Amino acid sequence: MGNSPGSNTLRVNVTVRTPSTNLIVAVEVQIGPCDPIDLLPALRSIDDVLVTEARQATGAAGRPMTCRKGCDWCCYQLVPVTGSEARW
Repeated sequence: MGNSPGSNTLRVNVTVRTPSTNLIVAVEVQIGPCDPIDLLPALRSIDDVLVTEARQATGAAGRPMTCRKGCDWCCYQLVPVTGSEARW
């Protein structure tokens, strides 16, 4: 994909392979060198698409995900998270 003239960001398509499909996510990234933290918005966009795909797949298999925005159940049980999620 392209970017608008004078912009310091570039809109790109990222393909993420899952067991059931290939997901294409359009994200904006900074042109040139950047700190890893500058990539967080793009990574969150990719994560949102993966979570949506997982929610749909588990629901279709008769195992709907029970966690939702505002749910605090993960505070009372073991839930695997990445290091960056734990620091957030």
